[in-house]
Amino acid sequence: MNAYEFLYLIGRLRGISDAHLKALVESLIIVVQLKEHATKRITVYSGGNKRKLSIAVALLGMPPLIFLDEPYAGVDVIARHKIFEAINNMKTNSGSTFLLSSHDMEECEYSCDRIAIMKSGQIRCLGTLQHLREKFGQGYHFEFKL
Repeated sequence: MNAYEFLYLIGRLRGISDAHLKALVESLIIVVQLKEHATKRITVYSGGNKRKLSIAVALLGMPPLIFLDEPYAGVDVIARHKIFEAINNMKTNSGSTFLLSSHDMEECEYSCDRIAIMKSGQIRCLGTLQHLREKFGQGYHFEFKL
């Protein structure tokens, strides 16, 4: 099974009409930068390409709630940027809610409207990036004497 076949299967299972499915699958393949690998069997995909395909599956049909676990991990820089743009466009235009988990604060800064920081499975703080910076972002001040 290749990426096209897999996405068609998932789309049909989600009840997306065939009239819309072809264009939707094609656009997702392009967005996640899988075009040159889309006709290859998915069993031979690299970890990064598997990640790209899983993101396409998550975005297929724009469900009201989309969970993305470390969506940029193992993905090349160009694809990361394209996926980031796609997520931001969909977040703005679709009305879907995105829940993204990441260990990278920079990813969160560019991808999220609100951020929750967890420690040992418990939410320790929650708010906008600006709120978290104001409350916790004092940083460190070093003085050096020579």
